[in-house]
Amino acid sequence: MKKSFFIIEVMISILLISGIILSLFKIKNNNLNFLNKYNDNTLVNSSFSVVILNNINNYKNNEKQYLKDIINIKNTNVSNNIKDIKIQVKIKKLKDEEVKLEDTKINIISYESTYTLANKFTKKIYTIKLN
Repeated sequence: MKKSFFIIEVMISILLISGIILSLFKIKNNNLNFLNKYNDNTLVNSSFSVVILNNINNYKNNEKQYLKDIINIKNTNVSNNIKDIKIQVKIKKLKDEEVKLEDTKINIISYESTYTLANKFTKKIYTIKLN
């Protein structure tokens, strides 16, 4: 009777240990998935930032282009990361208005720029140009 009780204790402890190990693996996989999503979002945001801060004349309006064709990056690690990323930029003039202030005239032009990255992520930026 004593040996069978010992075997049941060992089986229960093995079951508990295996349950703990499986839950640790699940936690590890969830953390890796979260890290991958974070890295993807970081790449998307940095790609948008680079294009948005770049000169408007460097890309063709309403055409899909590779980031490597728009941006001249000398760092090979960064250029390898962005070489296969496509972006589409649509620039639309919203308003062109002339304001007169005493002796001066100010021309105010407002633009809506829509940036679409890999047909998934879209950001709209509104800009105002004063002449």
